[in-house]
Amino acid sequence: MISVFINDMYRMEQEKGRIILTFVMIGAAIAAALFFASRPYSAGNIAMTVEDYSGSGRGMASTILGYMTMFIMMLGVSMMFLFSDDKEKKQIERIAAAPISFGGYLAAHGIFIFGIIYLPSLIWLGAAAVIRGIDLGLPLWQYALLLSLICGLSVAFSMFLNSFIRGTDSANMIGSALAVLTSILAGGFYAFEAGNKILETIIRILPQKAFFTVVETVEANQHLGKCLASLLFIIIVIIGMIGFAAIKTRRDYVYSI
Repeated sequence: MISVFINDMYRMEQEKGRIILTFVMIGAAIAAALFFASRPYSAGNIAMTVEDYSGSGRGMASTILGYMTMFIMMLGVSMMFLFSDDKEKKQIERIAAAPISFGGYLAAHGIFIFGIIYLPSLIWLGAAAVIRGIDLGLPLWQYALLLSLICGLSVAFSMFLNSFIRGTDSANMIGSALAVLTSILAGGFYAFEAGNKILETIIRILPQKAFFTVVETVEANQHLGKCLASLLFIIIVIIGMIGFAAIKTRRDYVYSI
């Protein structure tokens, strides 16, 4: 596991562009959220209804994490090239035949990618709060906990996706499209209702929707019991996706050798 983690670090040194992109995308998401959160809210005449605003507008933390969610989900897909490349270049077959833990191999990728996304997010928020003195709506330690949920979901989603798709480019294209679509529908930028019961049912079961429910509960300083179901749902989805990806990949590469 440690050797895979260190190898990921060496490989990432050759992909400095991805690291720069990570910082830029997360920073841009936070900057956009702060800009729109500071503007007076106006409901306007739009076709969709917006229930999470209820006249007073969205809270600062909900706005910031709402904007960050889509980019974090996309970055998880992008960084999972470490796993996808191993499959595409047949490296995973040699790893599967080696006397190492296959679970440890997948865990190393997951932990590394989690850190690559999580740390820049926390650094940007810390810089905004400490250096710029911006009120983020929540203390940094609560942001740290909430970010761990969405970053964990991003890693689980991208690992799950890459367990089915072999090509790195195909995985990036499909994963990015799904990340954008589901994050928008879940309410990353505004509460989305289409007036279609089938679509609304799909929206309710999106894990990002559950994440926003948790964020809004924490921001409103309400008891976590009110969002316990949403919190457990996110955790179950994360565990389920990673577990399914591990079983699928092990069956494809370990049992076939």
